[in-house]
Amino acid sequence: MRIKKLDGLRGICSVMVVIYHYSQDFLPYYLYNFFIIRESHTFVDFFFVLSGFVIAHNYYSLSNFKDFWTYLKKRFIRLYPLLFFTVNICLVAMIVSNNFLTKYIDEGSSLMEQIYTTLDSLTFLNSTPLLGDSLGMNHPSWSISAEMISYIVFGLLSVILIKNLKIVLFLCIMCLSTITLLDYGTFFVFGDYGFIRGLMCFLVGYFIWELNLLKFQLNNYLEYTIPFLLTSILYILHINVGNSIRVYFEFLVPVIFGLSIFILIKTNGWISSILEKEPMQFLGRISYSTYLNHFIILYIFPNILFKVLSIPNNDTIQIIIFILCLILTILYSNFTYKHVEIRGSKFLRKHLLK
Repeated sequence: MRIKKLDGLRGICSVMVVIYHYSQDFLPYYLYNFFIIRESHTFVDFFFVLSGFVIAHNYYSLSNFKDFWTYLKKRFIRLYPLLFFTVNICLVAMIVSNNFLTKYIDEGSSLMEQIYTTLDSLTFLNSTPLLGDSLGMNHPSWSISAEMISYIVFGLLSVILIKNLKIVLFLCIMCLSTITLLDYGTFFVFGDYGFIRGLMCFLVGYFIWELNLLKFQLNNYLEYTIPFLLTSILYILHINVGNSIRVYFEFLVPVIFGLSIFILIKTNGWISSILEKEPMQFLGRISYSTYLNHFIILYIFPNILFKVLSIPNNDTIQIIIFILCLILTILYSNFTYKHVEIRGSKFLRKHLLK
């Protein structure tokens, strides 16, 4: 079962991640350094938390390894067509730029390095150190690796353990994750060991689902606390850049995202109604494509315009190109949603779910 308001929120978060990754070379200083933009990388954690909630909601009844295998194939079918497509598109773009556009890129890599990082992504291992220190090909794909690992952990423990033991072990995993990330010095680990961050956020989502089973409603006005909480934590993180205390605030991010999901589930206020509008639902439908497509578009489009074509690089032009990049990302993502996500999933479902 889909929860429309959460789909709308997913769409907004995907756009925020796109904005975060836009290059500082092509954006006015005052806009690039605006605290909401600079800290919007945190919205990746919303995806992890929401995944934990949605997977618990849809697969709480896993009871045997046959169910687990079917569940795992369904998650693979959901993720892999677009992952495969975008990773290979990035590989082609990197090969072309490293061989024919060397004067326009800051650094290059060998073909073997590119193939290696491609395999890192396509095997769901680029959030682990198993294939080395790499974000993989198509850098945002590290979080897809972390999601798949979370799916596996959740599914296996759901099958192996009775519910009370599962909850205890999930709490232990969260505690160990917290200790590991504190030792690492930041909650926002990505690439190698990013699976720890992903798993911790995923389990926050799982416990939000457990709380959701309590039958009560909240006052609709509580929805107004969501933008306040999100804006506050982004501002606090921004003003504490470089301070050792920041890491403790970082751990509040998945908690606030989880609380936001819980409030939305238990209310039907003004924010819920906005998130359920068709424009927000459209962004939600294409959010996975938006997330995995934006890296290549932001890599190619502004560089061609500003470096290859040498158009004027002033504030006004930068803002116009920035808006065009967002529009192009959305249009392209709508295309891949229809022709890669949906068609690819249908193809795999036909062959894997017999």
